[in-house]
Amino acid sequence: AVAVVTSELGELKLEVQQSRDAESTAQGRVAALGSELQQHQSELAEAAVANEARRSAVASELRELQEAGAADALLLKASIQRLEVEQASVKKSENAAAVQRDQVEEALQQKVTQTVLEAEVL
Repeated sequence: AVAVVTSELGELKLEVQQSRDAESTAQGRVAALGSELQQHQSELAEAAVANEARRSAVASELRELQEAGAADALLLKASIQRLEVEQASVKKSENAAAVQRDQVEEALQQKVTQTVLEAEVL
């Protein structure tokens, strides 16, 4: 009976030791996984900071481009208005030139008519 109890006690001690070994191994794995998780979290935090910096830089550049575009649009509008005024001035000059041309043609026609009449009189 003592031998059976001793044998069973030995088996129980072996099972307890195996259980402790397994628990120790599991704890080691949990610790390793925890360390790996912390590393990944640290990398993700660094990536988030870098992404925020990039987002901010892109937003800033976009604002600058929009402001430059607005300024360019104002300059373009002013240039268009100036050109429209100049175009109207050119049109007035063309009209005045056309009137003057018509007057010169009429004066020349009268002079030709007068010259022909004078020639007929002679």
